[in-house]
Amino acid sequence: MVQGLPSGAAPDGGFATGVDGVSALHGEVWGVETYALPEAGVPTKPPWNTLGKLLRVGHGTARIAADITAVELKYNPHKASVESNPYAVLVLPDGRGIVADAAGNDLVVVSQHGKARPFTVFPDHDGNQSVPTSLALGPDGKLYVGELNGEAARPTARVWRVEPWTGKILGWKSGFGSITGLAFSDDGEMYVSQLLAGVVTKVSHGKRTNVKVPFPAGVAVDPYDGKVYVSAWSIADRDGTVLEGRMTPGGQVWKIIGF
Repeated sequence: MVQGLPSGAAPDGGFATGVDGVSALHGEVWGVETYALPEAGVPTKPPWNTLGKLLRVGHGTARIAADITAVELKYNPHKASVESNPYAVLVLPDGRGIVADAAGNDLVVVSQHGKARPFTVFPDHDGNQSVPTSLALGPDGKLYVGELNGEAARPTARVWRVEPWTGKILGWKSGFGSITGLAFSDDGEMYVSQLLAGVVTKVSHGKRTNVKVPFPAGVAVDPYDGKVYVSAWSIADRDGTVLEGRMTPGGQVWKIIGF
């Protein structure tokens, strides 16, 4: 467990954010922190110097592994505007780290030695920027990236398929609404968490099956029994939300028994 990492929230405790995403490999954990502009008045001394960074966590401490926001500030790969929000991270089997910069509309690759560089830039489509939010390694060895571009009433969000060695976009699946989580089972079934649509979708052999989950975000599949876990009520009032006439707390984790 690591304590003392920076976080921010509204005065009443709402809209809190801290470490946006984590990834683990061979007992080591990586996390990414969002970035705050200097004009926001955020301190620059530790621990606030971790904002916009990839962190390597171990033995109760977190150290900076790479500066993700620096890539956006130097290269601005998407060219629309200079913005950075490292939101998801995935450590590949070869030790490289892939970070999705949601505000930058791109992926950043980090070498084993901590060198960060632009990797993949996602194009605008359907009148909106891509906003990549989630990462998963498919059973085919390819990288899959979910994006926020889409609404429940206008499901235009895509799951991009990316070559993990070159960053080249190989294709995509569309028709999703505001993707905030992505995972695969060992047998190749893909699970897509759609925040505003309020569903987790299983994609298997071209067929899509939905299970209702209120404001789902991160999703994971247990490799031992294939059960699907998803964070529910990722958007909720500080004191909870009324569901079917009863108050229910926010920040829940649900287990989906079956699709």
